[in-house]
Amino acid sequence: MKTETRTLWVKLTETERNERARRAAEALALMEQAEAHAKFQAKLLKNDVEKHQKACADLSRTAREGTELQPVSCHWVPDIVESKMRLVRDDTGDDVEVRNMTTEERQLSLPTIDASSRRRTPRATEGGD
Repeated sequence: MKTETRTLWVKLTETERNERARRAAEALALMEQAEAHAKFQAKLLKNDVEKHQKACADLSRTAREGTELQPVSCHWVPDIVESKMRLVRDDTGDDVEVRNMTTEERQLSLPTIDASSRRRTPRATEGGD
């Protein structure tokens, strides 16, 4: 007589049922952990994709337009006639910004008078015979 084993439904004992319920709860907890981890990883990957999309768009725009923002050395130049201060690019000499001089800047641009040049010279009408 030939025997074989088949997978068939078997009625469990109360202890076996409790064991399966405990394992189901553990499996559920592991599944929820895995789902949370997957969501977190998906968010990280999405952030990476978005970062690379932005870099691609920025570099494409820069290549197309031929310009990009870079640090450029500049210096302020007083325009005494117009009472303005001009911020000038060192590389091209172009104005970057023009603003009114402050009161302090206007006073600094006035010519200074040396105390020794303030001597009074006698007038011809004073006591002159």
